[in-house]
Amino acid sequence: MRAVICLLAISAVSACAASGPRPAMSARAPYPVLLPLSDILPAEPSVDPDVTAAALEAYAATGVVGDMAGRLYDGAGAERPQEVNARVVGLTLEDLRTIPLAMAVAMGEEKVDAVLGALRTGALDVLVTDDRTARLVLARDAVAAVA
Repeated sequence: MRAVICLLAISAVSACAASGPRPAMSARAPYPVLLPLSDILPAEPSVDPDVTAAALEAYAATGVVGDMAGRLYDGAGAERPQEVNARVVGLTLEDLRTIPLAMAVAMGEEKVDAVLGALRTGALDVLVTDDRTARLVLARDAVAAVA
């Protein structure tokens, strides 16, 4: 099977607001980071192995679409103030926005909402994905822009 990897610059997604230049250094993480993105459903999260499938369904019902660095976020890219986020020891989405180079890796149709929400957080500089996922994300963003 041939894998096609695309680097999708964040500026290619119209839903991402221009946040200006990134700071040159962050006190919390002054080096580039590579982050996995997880969708919320089906119940295979990276946020917390103790979270039940019923809890994930409840989060999804409130608009949560994914997690990045253990932080839940919605389709608009806002960190959701769920109790899971309160238990995470680590970088917040705000902290991630200060990192000079934040990259994420995700692919597959089931990840489209999670990827688009992650792009909308403003915390990512580079997305590594396959061409099909990139097209689906751009198409979903275009539909959202029209609605």
